[in-house]
Amino acid sequence: MKFKVNPRLVPIKTHFFLNFAGLSPILPFLPVFAKQIGFDEVSVGIVFAILPFSGMLAKPIAGWIADRFGLEKIVFMVSILLSGVFYSALLLLGDIQADTTSTLQCSSPFSILKVCRGEEATMNLVNHQLSNSCPEHCELKCSITDESVMKTICEAAQYSFKGCYNDTTPLDLTDPVLTIFSNVTHHDTQPDPKCLLLPIDSIVIGDLHLDSMICSDKTEITCLTTCYSEHLKRYVRQDSVFSSHTFWFFTIFNIIAYSAFSVTTSMGDALCFNLLEGKHEEYGVQRVFGSIGWGLFTILGGYLIDSYSQHLNGVKDYSPALYLMSGLLVLDLICSWKMQIKPPVKSISGGSDMMRLLASPRVVLFVIWCTVVGIFTSLVWQWLPWYLADLADTRSEEESCLSTDHGATWLTLLLSLNMGIQCFVGEVPMFFLSGWILKTLGHIHTMTLVLGAFGLRLLFYSFLTNPWHSLLIEVLNGITFGIFYATMTSYAHIIAPPGMGSTMQGIVGGAFEGAGVAIGSLAGGAVYKMEGGGAFMFRCFGLFSLTCCLAHALLQILLRNLYPQLPDTDGLGLGVQFTEINSREDDPKPIFKGLRKDILLEEPEQNLI
Repeated sequence: MKFKVNPRLVPIKTHFFLNFAGLSPILPFLPVFAKQIGFDEVSVGIVFAILPFSGMLAKPIAGWIADRFGLEKIVFMVSILLSGVFYSALLLLGDIQADTTSTLQCSSPFSILKVCRGEEATMNLVNHQLSNSCPEHCELKCSITDESVMKTICEAAQYSFKGCYNDTTPLDLTDPVLTIFSNVTHHDTQPDPKCLLLPIDSIVIGDLHLDSMICSDKTEITCLTTCYSEHLKRYVRQDSVFSSHTFWFFTIFNIIAYSAFSVTTSMGDALCFNLLEGKHEEYGVQRVFGSIGWGLFTILGGYLIDSYSQHLNGVKDYSPALYLMSGLLVLDLICSWKMQIKPPVKSISGGSDMMRLLASPRVVLFVIWCTVVGIFTSLVWQWLPWYLADLADTRSEEESCLSTDHGATWLTLLLSLNMGIQCFVGEVPMFFLSGWILKTLGHIHTMTLVLGAFGLRLLFYSFLTNPWHSLLIEVLNGITFGIFYATMTSYAHIIAPPGMGSTMQGIVGGAFEGAGVAIGSLAGGAVYKMEGGGAFMFRCFGLFSLTCCLAHALLQILLRNLYPQLPDTDGLGLGVQFTEINSREDDPKPIFKGLRKDILLEEPEQNLI
């Protein structure tokens, strides 16, 4: 087989590379970024459940506008611009200022941090969640206005605070900051059922470590408390994320950016099939460049973020991702402008062909399949980074109980390598092989294969104890995304009525990234929080995926028996009549009428890549 580069396909390859490369330093880390600025599981689940619905609406609407008015390139480029602007705006948001007020009681023979959040929350924390053998540690930012209290605290801390001056006045200890350590398992008494008492075993002030903090007279000061344990961090926080302006700006910016990115992907797919001129089996060879860009720049972006943040005690600065994304998307806009798109073919029937198509049982099942796969994909996109972050925090704490970092400092590197393996080991080979796989297995059997692979992938996640072992599982992404996406887009292109390609891509994209990802985000977040972790969530959905795999195979057998009169060309004989017109003539006339059977699976003598 000879390969020859088709110059007309170079711009679409370049677009896929630049667009996915540009967004890769931002999108994979959004759940972890949200967690860092103060979001909890429920708020993240709600935000990432809203986003797909916005994408589900934006895709078909933008596709219809492009098809109806012949504005494919304009709609395409505007969507690239909007996604870049509003994803950049996300990184300008500050942290959610949570109410984490607690009381530091300095006394003898030891001092106590007192946090009161009600009987139910306290008993749940004490009985089920404070089982770590490592000391709990919290950073306190306190406030003192009384000079006599300043003097007492200075003496207890052996004048280690800045603002403490031995035997001199006035003192200047208005905002002391310290980190306390408390080994709860060594202090088994909690006399107040409404409050958690953390006896202080040691403290850290700057670089100085003190074994105790004892006051001769009982002294209380109010502090804002940031604890490093996830369970304790959630307990200490007593306000709602939803009352913060940051939450609403984060949500609005994400809605606009995600909707624009969703339009970019569906329009990019439609333009790609336009350029392929019927050779839909070669779609994977074009789309693979997006996976290459995503994999390369996810690793590069993660490395830059970690390098830029190495002196921030585990807190990540995402500024390098912003600069990288901006430069790549500008290049993508220039490349997209150079695309030579063939004038569109319009449908003479308006939306009637599409409505009759969507009434076909096999098409309904196809859309349902896209939705179900979207649910499982959402768990990987939104909750796998969160799950790995929890595993990494636990492992980091086990490795160093006295660490004062906010979790594992290597988390971004792990997530970057995770994405790299998903792309280079999983997606890249499978996108290249997607045409051959679809020819060999057919679209229907490939759909069943995707559901089975997803079941195994999610079950493997549920048994993880070491987050680094997740790298071995990511090979399956080649089937669960690479093969799936090639199947979804090519099937949608084949069954689309003439002149409705962008609209059909928008519908199936809306089912996948709209309804499916939304349901997965919301349901995954609810299960994750209620059951206290990701292992149970991944196990439940893994078993559900295997059940869907079996059900899909049985339903296809049933449809074949119920509708034997339909031609069975890979399950695509839909029995729907289409009418196509040539929109480039002043007096359009039908140029095609009949069953849609333009399935070109024969091996060409020469492949244009």
